[in-house]
Amino acid sequence: MRSRVAGHRVMNGIRTFLEEALKLRVNPEKSAVARPWERKFLGYRVTVHHETRLRIAPASVQRLTQKVRDLMCAGRGRSLARTIEDLNPLLRRWINYFKLTQIKGVLEELDSWMRRRRIRPSCCNFNAPSVTHLCAAHRACLQSAPGSLPAR
Repeated sequence: MRSRVAGHRVMNGIRTFLEEALKLRVNPEKSAVARPWERKFLGYRVTVHHETRLRIAPASVQRLTQKVRDLMCAGRGRSLARTIEDLNPLLRRWINYFKLTQIKGVLEELDSWMRRRRIRPSCCNFNAPSVTHLCAAHRACLQSAPGSLPAR
């Protein structure tokens, strides 16, 4: 659409068609007239570049990280192999859904975040009185290359 007024006119026409002819309800909170890069659709967001590319919406990444946190907290006291076994189905579904993304930086950040989350329980003593402070081994984990364990 060339203008916002034209966008609202088209949106009202589509809304009346959906509600009257097809008897569907339109959610006004999810419906808006905006540029494609300002909105998310099915967990994706479109970039502003000359060549449009798909990227993963930040809200989708936040939901995944919250689910991973919940699984990791539920996994305390279990072996690392068992926790990874529980995480694999979630991560495979998520990666399979977002395989169309053309910007891989988000996936690389998630990978490094997951490695840090996975390493932390094995190198920190959670029974210590100062759990909120990072132990020296955990600081070494965060500063080392992804996937490498610090020397104990």
